[in-house]
Amino acid sequence: MKEVWNMYARELRSCLQCSRAQKNAFLRETKRLAVDYLAGVPEPSIEDLIEFLGTPEELARSYQDTLGEQSARIYRKQINQKLWLLCTISLVVLVGAIVSTAYCMYLSDRWHDVTITQEETVIIYEESETT
Repeated sequence: MKEVWNMYARELRSCLQCSRAQKNAFLRETKRLAVDYLAGVPEPSIEDLIEFLGTPEELARSYQDTLGEQSARIYRKQINQKLWLLCTISLVVLVGAIVSTAYCMYLSDRWHDVTITQEETVIIYEESETT
């Protein structure tokens, strides 16, 4: 029975376009109904649950209708903002990695440019006290 609900709930969650709190509240209420129904079915299957509740897409659509179009629009806007933020951060990290790699390559090539023009040897003697 738990496996049947989990499969149905996973599909239903993906179909809902609302906040996480709204999804969780709706899923809790739907689970209560589903568990009550499936308790009376000898060998519960996903088809039994779909027959009782409807397909996850249909149930999600009817719930979305009760929330209104504004709720779905706000949800999509938030998802788009998060996606843009993730893309922007990824781009900044990628550019940073490219620039730092290029700079390291530049520095590793540069130390070979050293040319020795003159060598001097300085010998330092310690002065000893003569008595």
